[in-house]
Amino acid sequence: MIRPYWTSAYLNHRVQNAWYRLRHPRAPWLTPEAVAFLDKWLGRNHVGIEWGTGRSTLWLARRIGRLTSIEHDPAWFERTCRGLDKLSVGRVRILMRETSAQDYAGITDEFEDGGLDFALVDGVSALRDACTLAAISKIREGGLLILDDAQRYLPLDVVVPNAIGPRAEPLTPVWKQAACRLASWKCQMTCDGLRATVIWRRPVAASLMKTGGPGS
Repeated sequence: MIRPYWTSAYLNHRVQNAWYRLRHPRAPWLTPEAVAFLDKWLGRNHVGIEWGTGRSTLWLARRIGRLTSIEHDPAWFERTCRGLDKLSVGRVRILMRETSAQDYAGITDEFEDGGLDFALVDGVSALRDACTLAAISKIREGGLLILDDAQRYLPLDVVVPNAIGPRAEPLTPVWKQAACRLASWKCQMTCDGLRATVIWRRPVAASLMKTGGPGS
């Protein structure tokens, strides 16, 4: 069966993506546009969290102050730990967690509201809604929430694999709740023809905008 996204444009995107990965072997598996944006935005004093370890963990470790990474797969956990050992960085904490919302998404309870500069939601697909919702209150004003493969969960106007479509409802009631909470945040949708990575920025209060902080 021919998928609706199997077009000449899609095949071209696959070639372009393969070429990009060849030229950027350390880049995380986000869209190139999202990677370029984060590369400029991230700072050495930033504190962040990510669900799902791998390339992104090593990439972030080179750029920020402190990172908490959540992993459920023992093989990926060990693989990422070995990669971090080679980097000799002490700014990353990797935690193994069970695949339940309480254990996996609940790690945000360790952070104060507004205590994170960013959250990257990847990892276990079935728990990304819980992770997204849990992270929202923890992002500081001006901070970012990043969701990879967003087309699987939210209605986006993109033609890529596994997209639920622009007219669909959010995939779960939790996704619908998260979408409502994020409606007032500035949204940047990036797509490389294979996946969509969405970046939300939490609004900055007017009083903070007048004083010029905090921000990045």
